[in-house]
This record gives sequence, structure tokens and C-alpha cells, in this order.
Amino acid sequence: MSLFEVCNLSAGYGDLTIVWDASFSIDDNEIVVLLGSNGAGKTTLIETIVGLNKVKSGKMIFNGVELQGKDAAAIAEAGITLVPQGRELFAGMSVLENLYLGSYLKGPRSKRADSLEFVFSLFPKLQERSQQKAGSLSGGEQQMLAIGRAIMSDPKLLVLDEPSLGLAPLIVDTVFQSILQVRQEKKISILLVEQNLKKALSVADRGYVVESGRIVLEGNPKELLANEHVKKAYLGA
Repeated sequence: MSLFEVCNLSAGYGDLTIVWDASFSIDDNEIVVLLGSNGAGKTTLIETIVGLNKVKSGKMIFNGVELQGKDAAAIAEAGITLVPQGRELFAGMSVLENLYLGSYLKGPRSKRADSLEFVFSLFPKLQERSQQKAGSLSGGEQQMLAIGRAIMSDPKLLVLDEPSLGLAPLIVDTVFQSILQVRQEKKISILLVEQNLKKALSVADRGYVVESGRIVLEGNPKELLANEHVKKAYLGA
């Protein structure tokens, strides 16, 4: 059985439906990527997964438990953590304080020391800047902090929304290398939302293409990169 399953999910805002009849799955210790252009419905889909939008129809099943209808706090406590687009850090608080906020629940709090050690090994710059205000960090360092804060929550499923957005290529490489390291060392499943198709597929086990709120393609990286529609729509071929 999959760790997480989305079954015929429709979602949106008020009377407006953005995501239509979406179905996909994520297995234990797997990296799955949702690909698509800006406005395709990817962010709406993951905001629904983490409880920020209401499910209009369909099911979300995590570890055998249905999550639709549960609020964001309950979903976070179940073990799903979002690294949001835009990072949403507490700019006036220190790096260390932001990291500690990731481990506020009882379970993660008991593992705080080990989680912090792992985050600092993953992103040494955060340890160097642990007493600096989060707002004083560079864009790349802020993205590292957002990922680190999510890891502090000891998730079973880590959801990253456009982690490469606005970052220099060298920092993008660092971020994607960290994603692989998190999966390898923490055995965390990862749902990655990205427009950078080649980079995302370089770390993913499987991918789904989202267009106009619908999942239109799925496959492994080799299959998706060879697909004629993907090549024309996303690779300029």
C-alpha cells in the first residue's frame, strides 16, 4: 500500500474549482514530482493536501487514514509538512528560533537535538548564522532555513513548493542535493512541485504533469523526458 494516495480529488477556492479529479500516489522513501507551468494548479493541489484548502470531492489517504476534512494542524501532526513557496520565515527571529518552531509538536520536540544536528550537517551555513535574524539571510540561505525548519518537524512526507524559484543555479544545485540527502538519510518521502523540469526529474523516481488543474501524464523520468508533448511544451524541443 502507498504511503499517500490522492483519489479523484477536486479542490479550489469558494465556488471556483481549480483542481479536477486528480489521482496520484507516493510510496515510502520515494521522491515524486508534480510538474507544470505557472497557473497549472500545482500549488492549489498541495495547499489542499496540507489542509489549507477544502476538498470539494475525492479522498486523501495517508498511512491508511483518510485526511479530507481535517485541518492543517491535524495533517501536520499526522506527519505531512510543507515548505511553502516564498519560504514564510519569521524574519525578525533568529535562524535557531525559526528552526525550533519546526519542532513545536511533542513528538518532534523530543527529537529536537538530533534533528538540529542533521539540519546543521545538511546546511552548515545555518549553523554559522544560527544567531542571525532570518530576514538578514540571502535568498538561498532562507530557502535552506525553510527546508531545515520543515525537517525539524520530523515529517513522514515532506512537500516542497517551487524550492528553486528565484535562486541562482549554484544554490539550486545545493537545494536539490539536499533533497536527495534527506531522502537517503532520513528515509522521508518527498513530494516536489517544480517548473524546472529537468532539475526536478534528475532527483525524482516518478513524475506527474499538471495542466489546467488536471493530471495529464505520469511516468518515470526517462519516460517523461522522452514524451513528445513534454518536449514541446516544457523543453522547447
